[in-house]
Amino acid sequence: MVYRVPIMQVTTSHREKGQNMAERQETRQEQEDRWDAQRTTRDKEFQAGQQARHKKNRHTWLIVAVIVLVVAVIAAVVLL
Repeated sequence: MVYRVPIMQVTTSHREKGQNMAERQETRQEQEDRWDAQRTTRDKEFQAGQQARHKKNRHTWLIVAVIVLVVAVIAAVVLL
């Protein structure tokens, strides 16, 4: 048997959310300013993530290059 919660217990009224008709609404300019700030923050976070990934990739390839050089030196010494 599936227990269902009555709708009245699930929904939250506007009053409980702290909203009412007297609250001032954002103007279009304020919305655009907020969106621009959010976009700028998101872009900065994206660029920081990209830089971290590039740094990790460079580090990985450096390790691979060192391993290849060590193996090549060992192979040259063994074959001579």
